[in-house]
Amino acid sequence: FSFMDILNFTGELARMQRGGGGNININLSGEDAAAMGMNPYGRNNGITTAWGGGLNYNNIVGKKLDLQSNYFYNRFNPKQETHLQRQYFLPDSSYYYNQNAYSDNRSNNHRVNLNLLYQLDSTSSLRLVPSFNYQETENSTRSDYQTRGEDQSLANEGFSNSRANNRGYNFRNDLSWRKKFARRGRTFSLALQTSFNKSNGDGSLYSINDFYNPGGTLNRRDTLNQQNKTTGDLRGYTARAVYTEPIGRRSLLEFSVSRSDTRSTAEKTTWDYNRSNGKFDQLNNQLTNDFSNTYQYTTAGIRFRRQKGKYNFAVGATWQQAGLEGKIISGTKDSVIKQTFRNLLPNARFQYNFSKFKNISLTYTASTNQPSMAQLQPVPDNSNPLLIRAGNPELKQEFTNTIMTHLQLVSPYKARNLFFYSNIQFTRNKIVNFDSVSLLTGIRTTKPVNVNGVYQVNSNISYSRPLKFIKATLELSANNSLGKTKQFVNKAENIIRSFTAGPEVRLDFNPNDKLNFTTGAAFNYNKTNYSLAAVPDAQFISQEYSASVDWQLPKKFFFGTDFTYIINSQRAAGFNTRIPLWNASISRQLMKFNRGELKLSVHDLLNKNIGINRSTNNNYVEDYRVLTLRRYFMLSFTYSLSKTGLNNGGGGGGFRMIMR
Repeated sequence: FSFMDILNFTGELARMQRGGGGNININLSGEDAAAMGMNPYGRNNGITTAWGGGLNYNNIVGKKLDLQSNYFYNRFNPKQETHLQRQYFLPDSSYYYNQNAYSDNRSNNHRVNLNLLYQLDSTSSLRLVPSFNYQETENSTRSDYQTRGEDQSLANEGFSNSRANNRGYNFRNDLSWRKKFARRGRTFSLALQTSFNKSNGDGSLYSINDFYNPGGTLNRRDTLNQQNKTTGDLRGYTARAVYTEPIGRRSLLEFSVSRSDTRSTAEKTTWDYNRSNGKFDQLNNQLTNDFSNTYQYTTAGIRFRRQKGKYNFAVGATWQQAGLEGKIISGTKDSVIKQTFRNLLPNARFQYNFSKFKNISLTYTASTNQPSMAQLQPVPDNSNPLLIRAGNPELKQEFTNTIMTHLQLVSPYKARNLFFYSNIQFTRNKIVNFDSVSLLTGIRTTKPVNVNGVYQVNSNISYSRPLKFIKATLELSANNSLGKTKQFVNKAENIIRSFTAGPEVRLDFNPNDKLNFTTGAAFNYNKTNYSLAAVPDAQFISQEYSASVDWQLPKKFFFGTDFTYIINSQRAAGFNTRIPLWNASISRQLMKFNRGELKLSVHDLLNKNIGINRSTNNNYVEDYRVLTLRRYFMLSFTYSLSKTGLNNGGGGGGFRMIMR
């Protein structure tokens, strides 16, 4: 048996590890500690409680069947308290939006996976990979908000309380057959993937919104008091066949064909509160709809591959025909959407090997992205009275050309490494928002449209080398991005250009085998430029300085500490912060082969942790703050079942007991 805690402070659950043939691994955990997870808004994602456990069984049955299986359960409960400030920009003015939100979300998830590989003979095999997932969720959110004009006059304010409970399952099965022929390089494979899922749920919404005249007097009050029920299901399959034929000793032709068909339905029924009898029995036609859609595609492709000496390359193309058909019923209005897309998608790859550890590769791909049914649906969604969304049945699919470059120069004997990666994307018919904003009420109406001239460039470079005179390793790296997109605000085109640069330097000192000291600094510069004359450039800087020490003391004691100092600047008042984060721990290894470890640690020793982030998105600048976990102490005991002990990673599994 193998007991492992599933939480660490990046908020990730520990993954099931595959055991040897014919054994059972059980992973149990139950730390009622809040894991600090990553999220798009910044460093922390509120306070989370998580439990999880699983069973993993693997065995080789007879001489031909390899069986792998596992079951996993987890309960996830993130709680968030967030505060944000936004400044929206219009062609000739701007307005402000402030919001405070509190959410409590719970999910229970059961997952079962199987993987069976049957060796039919020495040249063919059959693989079956079914998986089943069942999930129950309970989500509740309450928020208050207000919109103010450029002169800080109140346009609207309100609050909203919402609840949603959902239950559903998903079943997916992958079946594949592979055959190798006597001639080297000649192969044939068939694959079939089927999927089924079904869900149903219920929810409620209670919201009051006040709208004001320019003079500050109340214009009107809108009240929403509703309940709803939702159901949905999906059935689909994808079949694919691939044949490869060698040409000479170093070249290969690959032929492929595939067919996919996915059919889904969704229904939502909404009732308004009836004051006369105290029941929710008044059908809301505007927010009641059901739709069904079918998405199908057929592809046929050919690719030529060649490997010779120090280089190899592949070039090919795939023809694709895709069709999307949907029917939407909303109240008394029916809408039928039908789209057909045909494309030729080329692809190419080239790699040159300077030596065993040094190479460069270039990859080009063309891909498409279909508009979703929600984006195509012409029926407006006014469940949020301040943000009304409508679809656009005239949307085209996105077409993206991507060029990737990867350079790797490794000198293992000199311990010098250089890595470079870049990704360049040009998108035609990019789906963006077309917004219309009322200055009197602050209500925003949005729908998706297609635009051209959108691109995104991302790159990363890193270099490391030893500094022998101080027994250290120097690491330099930088992340950079450059992008251009478009949006429309009150019929005016807004071209948005963004640039980010994130250089980082790190020194890792190893004066001896018992002491390690690391220090580093990182900077992040962001700038966004808007073509609208009334919109100023948005720029901000983040700085991060860090240091850590790991020290092996006498008598099998270990001491570790790390300190990070974060500086946020050029933001809204109250969001320019300086955050010192200090963690420390002391531990001692116990028992024979150092199988046991008793550890006392403290996180955020100074009790100063704050989650702050700024983002520039389309036509607004947002400053965001989330309540985060602060100082706490943890006492843990870890036992390794392997004779290698904890010094070598505790292979073979172990268990951990934690007290906080």
